Amino acid sequence: MAPFSKFFTNFRLSNVLNLLLRTLQLIDGLVVIGLYGIDLNRARKEDKYSDGKWVYAVVVGSLAAATAVGYGLISVFMHYRSLTFLFAWEWTLVVLWAALSGIFGNMYLNEKIEMETGIHRMKVAVGFDLAGMVLWFLTAVAGTLWFFRERWAGRVPRPGKP
Repeated sequence: MAPFSKFFTNFRLSNVLNLLLRTLQLIDGLVVIGLYGIDLNRARKEDKYSDGKWVYAVVVGSLAAATAVGYGLISVFMHYRSLTFLFAWEWTLVVLWAALSGIFGNMYLNEKIEMETGIHRMKVAVGFDLAGMVLWFLTAVAGTLWFFRERWAGRVPRPGKP
């Protein structure tokens, strides 16, 4: 039991919050993969062209899900000080999610839902796109603030200085 007690004494509220956000990012990424993957799978079964927009959506969801798992594990088992520029990739994901939200929001948010379940599913997918963008924005801002706070405190080495 002693090794676990050491683990939990180093576990702070910020770690719990980080894991919560990473879990939400993982769920969001997986839901986006599923919602857009339905249309890609249908196109594959019918030997039709897979639209690049849907492929892009699945790629963004996959990158986000993989990153959420990786960063979640890093926050549990390692200190962020050893990996100083993680926030840069999070800002990249914010841009990818923003583009995805713009593409599909422009296509589906003004559409009328009549008897078409596909339109409703795409509107739900746009909601998850926006949620993904917000979640990654929150962690990118937090990571950026953390990085510069640590750098100003002298705990993160500057390039070219030991």
